[in-house]
Amino acid sequence: MVIDQGINRRGDLKKLFSRVVETLERSGKRYAILKFPSSYRNRSIDLIAVDGRGENVVLRLKSGAKISKEEAEDLIKASLALDSIPIAVSDDPTLYDNIIYEKEGVYLMNERTLDNLFNRPNEIITLYRKGDLYLVVNKDVLKRERQVKELSLSDASYMLNISRKMIYTYEKEGGMVTIETAEKLVNLFGSEAVSSVTHDVIKQEFLQKANRSIRGEPPSHVIKDIARDGHVYKLRKSAPDYLVKSEEVSSVIDATSREFSLRKVVRKATECVRLSQLAWRDVHVVVPSERADVVTDELSTQVSLNKIRLHKIKEGGM
Repeated sequence: MVIDQGINRRGDLKKLFSRVVETLERSGKRYAILKFPSSYRNRSIDLIAVDGRGENVVLRLKSGAKISKEEAEDLIKASLALDSIPIAVSDDPTLYDNIIYEKEGVYLMNERTLDNLFNRPNEIITLYRKGDLYLVVNKDVLKRERQVKELSLSDASYMLNISRKMIYTYEKEGGMVTIETAEKLVNLFGSEAVSSVTHDVIKQEFLQKANRSIRGEPPSHVIKDIARDGHVYKLRKSAPDYLVKSEEVSSVIDATSREFSLRKVVRKATECVRLSQLAWRDVHVVVPSERADVVTDELSTQVSLNKIRLHKIKEGGM
């Protein structure tokens, strides 16, 4: 029975994967599939997708609604480096259509919500967090309609039972409001006073929160010369060991650890080179001097070495 359930889960994930890829293709995105580590359970990122509009995403596909701390950290860090938002897509039946659930700093949704987010702009999508559903305030509409109705801020505050300061903030900055507040705004100012949650809205909110809670890590001696003035993000369950964001994004593979077999280094480098054509530029491989020739020989049989920058280090630094 346990074996049958495992087979069923793998089959369901494969179907989910196909449908997500179809969604990305319909939205005009270029995407890359991450297959390292080879074990699904040990991986944190499954897909990276980008387009010319800046609607970039780092994706994890799930058979349930739980997001582990390690998954969330990798998704968030990769998204910060790649100017994306972290999304988990699940076929869990408890997830409702057109609701995005914020969990561990990651945006969880079912596949239909993902499709609507990218391909059906007329769908109304809400964000769920801390027990409430949220929509977006249209600040320009709010201010215009208040002036058309010749209402002062105090008048609007009285009629809406919302503080004058909060209405001023909505008109100046926009932001998100609960469904209850959204209904009040619509009743007084019309249906255009609020709108759906979009990729841009999520991205703005994500960047504000994530930049406060997650900082680029100080570079270790292994990558200090590569990082220079860039922001360093360490990943734990993906092909790059680090993403370094400066003017462009570089990936770094730290092959200085003895736990890294030659086969593992080559697999990570091969995947990073393939992904560099989509999402980042340089692929750096850091190796001990005594292992450099062996690594170089093996890499040369798998990828073009002109796509890799090999860094030889002695014990204690580069």
